[in-house]
Amino acid sequence: MEVRREEYLRAPSAALNQDSIFALAPDTVYGMFSAFVEYRRSRFVRLGRFNGFTEEDQNLSDLVFVSAKLAPGGLGYRDTGVGGRVVLGSGVRAGPALLKGVVDADALFNSSGLDSGRVVATGTVAVRTAERHATFLQVSGGAMESPPPGGEFDLGFEILPRLWGPHAFVGTRSMRLTFEHRFFALDNIKDLAGVGLATFVDYGGAWFEDQDPRLGGDVGMSVFFGSPLSSLAQVNHISGGYRFGGGIGQSRASRWAFSLGSGIIF
Repeated sequence: MEVRREEYLRAPSAALNQDSIFALAPDTVYGMFSAFVEYRRSRFVRLGRFNGFTEEDQNLSDLVFVSAKLAPGGLGYRDTGVGGRVVLGSGVRAGPALLKGVVDADALFNSSGLDSGRVVATGTVAVRTAERHATFLQVSGGAMESPPPGGEFDLGFEILPRLWGPHAFVGTRSMRLTFEHRFFALDNIKDLAGVGLATFVDYGGAWFEDQDPRLGGDVGMSVFFGSPLSSLAQVNHISGGYRFGGGIGQSRASRWAFSLGSGIIF
């Protein structure tokens, strides 16, 4: 059983780009019952110079997760609803390439039909052609209906595209694509850090169902760094490049930009 209390604050509606409009949502307390079953066939590949300078286990396991839920009308919902969630994931190694994919979908239905729902699919291809080189291509897309306030897709900065500001792309429909090539130049400087170079292209965005797709992207280069002793395989980056397209309130922003943040985990 799950019991949740949600409280919201008044804030400008950035999605409408009108500072005078405020989104209001009542505080709520609700509960639901759920049960799930999961099947997993474990399969891992150990790699170095991939997401970071340290070695890591890439998860290529087969996953099937299915849950069912009951949301009684007397526990905070206007009507009694039933629904569930399905997650399917798998990966495979094919020579120098790793291929991974996952689909995550959930929905809640009541007497009026679909009350709320969300589906997101992501596919990743990673290729190691040499010890110090790694190339990544990742594509993701999703849609949702009736998300809670603040639960929409929210892209920008550390959530691609990386050279756009936070909340540059917001909505209930989303897609993103990124291509990145990393060269791990130096593994261990004074037993503290490693340094590398990367080139990248990002493209994507988010929009609401009644809007035209709001998309943007960037192309540029990064200097990334991380520790070969870290327990987490991830790098940080300083990136610069050229932006194209337009996000919320940023269509007139400078086309040249830079960012500092955590590297994407593929």
